[in-house]
Amino acid sequence: YYMNDGVYGPFGSGSEKYGFRMKPLLSKSLIASRPTSCSMLWGVSCCSSDCSIDDCLLPEMVGGE
Repeated sequence: YYMNDGVYGPFGSGSEKYGFRMKPLLSKSLIASRPTSCSMLWGVSCCSSDCSIDDCLLPEMVGGE
């Protein structure tokens, strides 16, 4: 998945330094009703280092979620 920000913004070293945590925006019931797959979260840059999370289980999502 691609996010509208990445490691060169709030998901960079500041997230570790200040303890930022990502929080799901979908309801628990909606997440539970969808199939999940091993995923990676990429930022908007074209840099190969702009990967915020390289191994997580995420529900199937549609654009805008």
